[in-house]
Amino acid sequence: MNNTEEDFLKNRSGFIKLSELAVSYFPGSRPDVASRKLRKRIKESKSLYKELLEADYDEKNIELAPEQTRIIIKFLGSPESFKRKHSRDL
Repeated sequence: MNNTEEDFLKNRSGFIKLSELAVSYFPGSRPDVASRKLRKRIKESKSLYKELLEADYDEKNIELAPEQTRIIIKFLGSPESFKRKHSRDL
């Protein structure tokens, strides 16, 4: 995990709303739309989805456990790095 990812997680030791994380990745979207986009990215990455399922992820959850958040960041990068990499898609 790089410094940007660690910085993002530093103040998030507990559960986080999926919509809050999603808006961090898709800042121009409403929370419901950002959540759908994030869930779509999760399902498109078979290895990310598999690892999340192993961490008790459920598609209907509205909150993510700390380990689930770390897994998402491990695969997608921090929201800041994701936005830089995918700026055209946002």
